[in-house]
Amino acid sequence: MNIPKDKKMIPKFLVLGYILLSFVGNVYAGVTSSFVRQVFPAEDMPLDHPVFAKPSGYNAPEQVHITQGDYDGKAVIIMWVTPDEPGSNEVRYGTSKNKYNFVAQGMKVKKYKFYNYTSGYNHKCLVDGLEYDTKYYYEIGDGDSARSFWFKTPPKVDPNAYHKFGLIGDLGQTYNSLSTFEHYMQSGAKTVLFVGDLSYSDEHEYYDVGLRWDTYGRFVEKSTAYQQWLWTVGNHEIEYLPEYDEVETFKQYLHRYETPYAASESTSPLWYAVRVASAHIIFLSSYSPFVKYTPQYEWLKAEFKKVDREKTPWLIVIMHSPMYNSNSAHYMEGESMRVVYESWFVENKVDIVLAGHVHAYERSYRISNIHYNITGGVSYPVPDKSAPIYINIGDGGNLEGLASTYNDPQPHYSAFREASYGYATLEIMNKTHAIYHWNRNDVGKSVQADSLVLHNQYCNHLDNDAISRTTNTQLCDLGQTYNSLSTFEHYMQSGAKTVLFVGDLSYSDEHQYYDVGLRWDTYGRFVEKSTAYQQWLWTVGNHEIEYLPEYDEVETFKQYLHRYETPYAASGSTSPLWYAVRVASAHIIFLSSYSPFVKYTPQYEWLKAEFKKVDREKTPWLIVIMHSPMYNSNSAHYMEGESMRVAYESWFVENKVDIVLAGHVHAYERSYRISNIHYNITGGVSYPVPDKSAPIYINIGDGGNLEGLASTYNDPQPHYSAFREASYGYATLEIMNKTHAIYHWNRNDVGKSVQADSLVLHNQYWSLKDTK
Repeated sequence: MNIPKDKKMIPKFLVLGYILLSFVGNVYAGVTSSFVRQVFPAEDMPLDHPVFAKPSGYNAPEQVHITQGDYDGKAVIIMWVTPDEPGSNEVRYGTSKNKYNFVAQGMKVKKYKFYNYTSGYNHKCLVDGLEYDTKYYYEIGDGDSARSFWFKTPPKVDPNAYHKFGLIGDLGQTYNSLSTFEHYMQSGAKTVLFVGDLSYSDEHEYYDVGLRWDTYGRFVEKSTAYQQWLWTVGNHEIEYLPEYDEVETFKQYLHRYETPYAASESTSPLWYAVRVASAHIIFLSSYSPFVKYTPQYEWLKAEFKKVDREKTPWLIVIMHSPMYNSNSAHYMEGESMRVVYESWFVENKVDIVLAGHVHAYERSYRISNIHYNITGGVSYPVPDKSAPIYINIGDGGNLEGLASTYNDPQPHYSAFREASYGYATLEIMNKTHAIYHWNRNDVGKSVQADSLVLHNQYCNHLDNDAISRTTNTQLCDLGQTYNSLSTFEHYMQSGAKTVLFVGDLSYSDEHQYYDVGLRWDTYGRFVEKSTAYQQWLWTVGNHEIEYLPEYDEVETFKQYLHRYETPYAASGSTSPLWYAVRVASAHIIFLSSYSPFVKYTPQYEWLKAEFKKVDREKTPWLIVIMHSPMYNSNSAHYMEGESMRVAYESWFVENKVDIVLAGHVHAYERSYRISNIHYNITGGVSYPVPDKSAPIYINIGDGGNLEGLASTYNDPQPHYSAFREASYGYATLEIMNKTHAIYHWNRNDVGKSVQADSLVLHNQYWSLKDTK
């Protein structure tokens, strides 16, 4: 998927019953997570575990794994082991299943001995001349024992190429490893960047030092045979065991695992570089000579000169031993390499440095210590906008267990640290932004525990004045209860700049007599510390109607209209209850659920005309806001928005609206992209179906009002409902550029807000346009 090369305007909105726009910056206040979860025993799974099962058939190929085979991604190296005899050394492949039009011959088949272990026959085959972004099917082996797999090549090297990486380290083959691996398999990542320490076979004795390489290869095959894994070596690959007369370092690793080192003019498979999509990725060896005059040093100096940030704006460095680490385990072990290479990382504006080794997770801020020297100068890390972020992800699950002791107090350069097993994903969206998530293993699922939007070091230095990140916050049904206060205080920490409020402000109509007016006053004072400083954009909810004939008050929206103004005339509207504005890269339409909206009415005619005015070349993001939701699986207010859905849903699909925000239901819910536009009274499909042109519907009436939560949902959960929860909270919508936005719903928790639902949104207009 290619993402257009546009200048980035990034709005961030708060979603609560209101949405807020904001700028987000670094705050140097690190987090040491206190999360503790019972883990499986730190011991390898038994040899008879199903994940280690051999494939059926005589001499069937096993331990299949692939990696990139050249510099730019038009080749793969396929590796496998045959246990009984060499057998076929060719790869048969093609672009159609079971139709292999091409044959590649492998390199020399090798076997080796390690102490009293003798390996199977190790095959390595280069398959080159491939097309980018293409699915290939391949077959290896002989006769009835032949096995078939497939892989997909990465997209063409391009500055705006999208790609999602999985990040794994120190995996091993324990039950915790299995948990990490199974969770990763659900991540949707396309390429694995592995930071070293694969099998941990050197933790075993005698014959098992070799055998555990075989079990590891079979364990991970259901991923490694289908997608490219790119490795660096860790200390557990060294296997320097003089007690067994085994002194050749990396012996077993090098017999089994190949890298495209020659393509980057390296003289060793232990350090090399590749280009994948929009990323230039450099792999270093922490356990090979790296100081000045050594081959690795000279190669890296030359490789940095070859980096072209106009073609591959993302620059990533991978090693095993971390340069920055505040865990007591392996503390300062990476200091020697830091002293040698850190200044190069800053000079070349490396985006991320990935490492493992420490069996815990940690992420740094952008810091450097390049001004330190033995006789003077600053002797500790300082904030540095040109420096990389350092991420340590040696938490795959190996048999040595977690490194649970951190040095206290937490250093100022450490942003987040936690001793849990897990993996991460790095989703490169385009040349300026990427989405990073660290996922903690949880019971039966993985949980995003640390998230970050990364700004590309090169492009953001170039385009600093052209990039305006706007964050909008969504709030709704706020009221003025203690729950409202919790929501509001959490929102105030979100960094959003503009609020989109989807209706039901004060809830004054829940009071009597004099207080029906007084509670508008208290509400106004309650929210003033935000509303006086940033723009709030409103639509009305049912609690703004205030039709109270018992008080002789029959003028609808009377108090609201006396207190709140909208720029309705600027969009050609004849009423302040429906209008439109353009904010940064978003065209935002506000509708009134409680004013006439069917055909021939003023709101209907206005909306028809407004859609014609939308220019997605100028404002690619199209957002619609109303109070009563069109899709809602909660028993509260169920189907109340159906009439407006019937009137307007086809327009939303036709105009490729990105998001429809609503409130009313005092709970949270997000839909998939679905529509029900083919239904009619006499026939046709009568239920929502997946529709790529449809909006995502988000109901966020969970601000905290005095009516309480709507905790009863209709079961079973409808297929169109992606996430639902009866909790108070707010959301943010961070528009990164014309193609992508980041959405987070934040649940109120004790003393903090917690991201409970997150989504990367693809712009409906540009994403659909660019697939044609």
